[in-house]
Amino acid sequence: GDLGPGQALSRDAASFSYVYALRDKIWLVLLDTARYDPVNLVEGEVRPETCAWLEENLEAAQEQGIQVLVLGHHNLLQESRMYTTMCVMDNGQEVVELLERYHVPLYISGHLHLQRVKKHKREPGATGYGIHEIVSDAFSIPPCQYGAVSWQEDGTVNYETRSTDVSSWAAKKGMENEELLNFEAYQKSYVHELIKEQVKKKIDDIPEETADSMGLYYAELYADYCAGLRIDQAEAEYEKGYGEWERFMPDSREMDEIRAMIRDSVEDSNRFIFSQEREDEEPS
Repeated sequence: GDLGPGQALSRDAASFSYVYALRDKIWLVLLDTARYDPVNLVEGEVRPETCAWLEENLEAAQEQGIQVLVLGHHNLLQESRMYTTMCVMDNGQEVVELLERYHVPLYISGHLHLQRVKKHKREPGATGYGIHEIVSDAFSIPPCQYGAVSWQEDGTVNYETRSTDVSSWAAKKGMENEELLNFEAYQKSYVHELIKEQVKKKIDDIPEETADSMGLYYAELYADYCAGLRIDQAEAEYEKGYGEWERFMPDSREMDEIRAMIRDSVEDSNRFIFSQEREDEEPS
């Protein structure tokens, strides 16, 4: 029609959901997953009316050979062993089935504040096509990164995180603030110290030096966990801090969280490539 790239093609009358044409053969769906009627809630869902609207647009895209990517705030899949409530939208399975019915390759969300990539599998060990979810961590939290998505002519989707180069920006602006000029080192030490002090409040009757060591171990692990970095289990469990947690607080909630973070981080979640050809070749 007369609409150009980037202009809204459709809006759902029941929610703040939109369809945008990014390119001739690429549509972007901004899906409203919030629950604010009659009151605001942390939990999310996609309304039945919105699901019907979404299916109409997915069907139209399929008929025209258009690739669709979907973005929503709440998570589609269970992404964390630490945060298990109020993250996945209430009708997530219904939405998964709808998106997979039209072979949507990717759903991008936030809410969890953890960098994550996960593929939906109908059952453990299943292969073949399944929608992938990318959870983007909070831009305001170190390492202050954002996600960049690009498309190839063959339909391949590339995703990678990029860190904001605050130091170069500060230098170009002629700033003298050392924290901004050395932002990468500053932000890391800042978040480590902040989390360490929060964790230390939960450590009682342990020498200060040991509490510092335990707090810093948790803080460094948590920062890497949020950033979606791969954590080597053998290395993490070999460190002094892990042994101190096992010795002094083995049955604590914090120790359970440490184990969960390590188990959740077997892969790096900062890069992702979706290839339709590769998905179709996998046995289902």
